[in-house]
Amino acid sequence: MDKIIYIVIFAGLVMTLPQVIEIWGNKTASGVSLVSWATYTITSIFWVLYGIVHRDKPVIISSATGIILYLSIVLGVIVYG
Repeated sequence: MDKIIYIVIFAGLVMTLPQVIEIWGNKTASGVSLVSWATYTITSIFWVLYGIVHRDKPVIISSATGIILYLSIVLGVIVYG
């Protein structure tokens, strides 16, 4: 089951990349919700904290990666929105 979860986590992060590429590549964030992506970022921060408390490296790594991706979208919305 753990291997399946790792695949799902990886796939979820990879699915965020097209949004990052769209915003930064085309220099537009039209129709992208700042509130949604900011909420994803905040949620991931709490997941990192949870992972630290429970010493769960996959949660820490995936959530920290998510924070980086989500912040790049948030910043893109601020810059190009």
